[in-house]
Amino acid sequence: MGDNLALLSSGCSYTDSKLTPNNWSRQLANDLEMLPLCKGRSGAGNQYIFESLVDSISSVKPETIGLVVAQWSGIDRYDLELVNDHLHFHGYKYTGNAWKTEQKDVIYGDHWSHKKFGLEDNYQILGADPHREAVYNMISHQFVNQEFEDMIDMYTRKKFRYAYALQQLCNSLNVKLVQFQGTDPWWIDDGFYLYNYEVGLNHQKVLDNYERMILKSKYAKKLNTFLNNDLNFCWNTELMRREGDGRENPIYRVGYKAKDNWYVGYTGKLTFDWHPNELGHTVIKDIIKEHINS
Repeated sequence: MGDNLALLSSGCSYTDSKLTPNNWSRQLANDLEMLPLCKGRSGAGNQYIFESLVDSISSVKPETIGLVVAQWSGIDRYDLELVNDHLHFHGYKYTGNAWKTEQKDVIYGDHWSHKKFGLEDNYQILGADPHREAVYNMISHQFVNQEFEDMIDMYTRKKFRYAYALQQLCNSLNVKLVQFQGTDPWWIDDGFYLYNYEVGLNHQKVLDNYERMILKSKYAKKLNTFLNNDLNFCWNTELMRREGDGRENPIYRVGYKAKDNWYVGYTGKLTFDWHPNELGHTVIKDIIKEHINS
């Protein structure tokens, strides 16, 4: 391809080039002889991903863009745009003890810290931005009379609304687009709450019904730019399929090699880091490359 065309990408920490310099977008750009323009940002939600791509597409001539790739993140996240920055809010809080160290500090350091922001030991809300407890409570209040599946269905529709709008924009400009889910769209684990709904392992049935929720979306039915037209494909799930849990001998994950004071804002050392390592990035790069060459 080449000809100084840009490969424009965005996503969350799974795409942030500050986290993994030789990430999938750079690897793919090198293979396609394009110029990488990566807008991925740790902690970002789908609103930021969508808006960062729209802003970048609108800032250049369409004929200078060789490929746009959107890596969608967790459906629970909210993004607040500031003058020259963004705040990213997560929809999870943790009430258990398994993720704490013996020193009573949270494994994720200030990313979860109850000390820095004055949170009680049994009430940690994911994220690193201030006022996240107020945002969490405000959003949770909107779901007090709703069923858990209704909330997941709403967020699923929201994600595919962004995906459809991005597809329409790229189609109108004759710009090639590829989209895929990077992190799990939402996840379950004992001790966690998603906007005050417990998401323990007993919610596996809802997760199993996620495909049905996707098919209900009027936007999803109009999408034809996802990897292999598979709206259920997830990069994280694909890595799990290839190596299982991976804790014993991680192949595609950063694993136990995470550094203190890592870029994403952690001030404590992770016991196990699920972010893809460079080889994990190569996995999704190869899948995307095969898709666009098919």
